[in-house]
Amino acid sequence: CLLYTSPEVFFDTYGRPKGEGAGFDAVVGNPPYGIISSYQSFEDMVNDAFVYFFVVGIRIARSKGWVSYITPSAWLTGVNYQSLRKLLLEQVQLCQIIGLPYDVFVDAYIDTCIAILKVGGDTEKKVGVFQMDKRQPGADLPNLSLNYIDLEHWENADHHKFVLNPSALQLIELAKSTKFRRLGDLIRVERGVQPYSRPKHTEEQIQSDFLRYRGVDRPTGETLFLPELLGEELGRYSLLPKKMVWLEFSDRLASKRDIEFFNSRRLVLRRLLTRRRELQAAVTADVLITTDNILNILITDEQLDEHFIVALLNSKLISWIYTNTSTISVKDDFPQVTYEELYKLPIPCLLYTSRCV
Repeated sequence: CLLYTSPEVFFDTYGRPKGEGAGFDAVVGNPPYGIISSYQSFEDMVNDAFVYFFVVGIRIARSKGWVSYITPSAWLTGVNYQSLRKLLLEQVQLCQIIGLPYDVFVDAYIDTCIAILKVGGDTEKKVGVFQMDKRQPGADLPNLSLNYIDLEHWENADHHKFVLNPSALQLIELAKSTKFRRLGDLIRVERGVQPYSRPKHTEEQIQSDFLRYRGVDRPTGETLFLPELLGEELGRYSLLPKKMVWLEFSDRLASKRDIEFFNSRRLVLRRLLTRRRELQAAVTADVLITTDNILNILITDEQLDEHFIVALLNSKLISWIYTNTSTISVKDDFPQVTYEELYKLPIPCLLYTSRCV
């Protein structure tokens, strides 16, 4: 439609295409966001509205023109946005990316960033970045001292993640050595059960919470009820001992899990980070069922002790690495742990020995 509303941008006075001179000097905006119908020409992109604006903005800007948007920041590290990051690395010059504080938009609980891109022209191998503190005043934006990152880090990163913290990038490079292993190579992870779903249950069943029983003692009868570990009962290294909620473990659940994730010796990790941006994990061998708000982790390496992994997950260092390499972990509304980010956490290779002193 821009060909009709702004024909002078793309054609000369005789109606001839301008060639390399065609396009806007600058494309600036705050695109809408949210899942929309996918378009065939963008079929390799996640179908989030603002992603299409990036693609179109690059197409309609002239050579050596500028594109700058304020958008949700999830695309910087989210696995689903890898195609967008790859496109930007290959087709434009990344000039600046700034992670913004909370409450940039008063009525929208969404974490945002500003990206400034140049189409064509000389290719710089560095990009200016800055992650503002989440409580920092937005008025500080014009006075920021940018850090400069070699684009090589992002080009060679897993999923081309755009990590904005230079120190975190250094640790990521260090963790690629043979002195570390990925946590995902040492564990099996499963979310808890999903009790209800509308395709399987009626609205009345969901509202009545008919699969749960509340009380001190296990319900009697042939139906198997397991004590439920709630998210608020899981802390760093510990679980609240007394369970007051029991969940039916049967095929009536919307989605069931292998019972070994609920009755074996394992780690339990809360998906929600603390207000201090910390992971919360503990070891248990108790029979406890969980729902989606807790991840259940089985160690597959017999040489590893569960307490060693729990100590690492609860450490300030691992929490710092996690929150500085994952935009979803510092969201204002629901900072959470994802499979993909959890699997990539570095675990040091140690030689376990004992010595009498």
